[in-house]
Amino acid sequence: MPSAVSFFFAVAALWVYTFTDGCGYTVASGVLPRAASVLSHATLFHWAANMAGIASMFASLSKAVHPLRLLVVAFTAAVAATYAAQGETPTMGASGMLFFLAGADIVLRWAGIYFRIDPVRMLVYTCTVVTFIALTVLIPGINGRLHLVAFTAGILYGLYGLLRIYRRK
Repeated sequence: MPSAVSFFFAVAALWVYTFTDGCGYTVASGVLPRAASVLSHATLFHWAANMAGIASMFASLSKAVHPLRLLVVAFTAAVAATYAAQGETPTMGASGMLFFLAGADIVLRWAGIYFRIDPVRMLVYTCTVVTFIALTVLIPGINGRLHLVAFTAGILYGLYGLLRIYRRK
């Protein structure tokens, strides 16, 4: 379903530039600005890197989860995570969806659902993602709690996916 994914990211770019100030963050309240903020980021380069990561993880995860379901759940979880800000800047940009997908991806890869990976490479991959989460918590000006909430939601979604898969067997 590469054409649908490409279409989504084209629409995402249009949405970001329509509802936000360029690729910058919005601090407006309400669902629509928060939804737009999920697809934005502070710089165009960072936004493009996040979108590339999202597309890559989305392509892998869509082998195990229906692409439309995955897109809706990942987007909804990233928007919901913005509400964990509690008065702080309510956005985390495209990193929210990226960390959600990373959480689900790690669970399903460790379980060997859509392909098997050498355990050492899998451990390196997992440590890399966890290191990025730790950096978002430690770097001033980044709301690491929101990234952690999105990552945790992804892990829970991955575990839910495993439960559904094993129930079918």
